[in-house]
Amino acid sequence: MKSHRLNILLVDDDIALNFVHRKILQKAGVAFDVISKEDAEDGILYLKDRIKLELSLPDLIFLDINMPGMDGWEFLEEYRKLDKTIRDQSVLVMLSSSLDPEDRILANSYQEVASFIIKPLTFDKIDLIMKLFFDS
Repeated sequence: MKSHRLNILLVDDDIALNFVHRKILQKAGVAFDVISKEDAEDGILYLKDRIKLELSLPDLIFLDINMPGMDGWEFLEEYRKLDKTIRDQSVLVMLSSSLDPEDRILANSYQEVASFIIKPLTFDKIDLIMKLFFDS
C-alpha cells in the first residue's frame, strides 16, 4: 500500500486492540516494526531508554488518552520535557475512543500532538496519516 516502512510505537492499555492495530499497520504495508506498551509510563521509559542508548526513535507514536496509572495527558507532559530535536524525530498521534470535544481541544493545545484520531485505526486513517506526515 505504501512505500514508507515506519517504526511505530503504540501506547495503549488495550492489548487486544494493540494486536489488531499491529495487524492493520502491517497489512497496510507501513510498518517496519511495531512496538506496543500497555501503559504510558512504560511508553515514556521506552523512549528515554532509546535516547540514552542512542538508538533510533519511533517514526510514529499512537497515544491513547485513558489508561490506568499514567494517562495520555501525563505522558504528553513527560514527552514535552524531552529535547525538541528528539521530539521532532517522531510524529505523535492521539488515538482515542473519546468522543468528548474537550479531549480534542486539549490535544490540539499540545504542539507535540500532530493529529487526533478516533479508534480504531483503519486503512483510510492510516492512508491520511501517511499523506499528511510522510509524503505518501
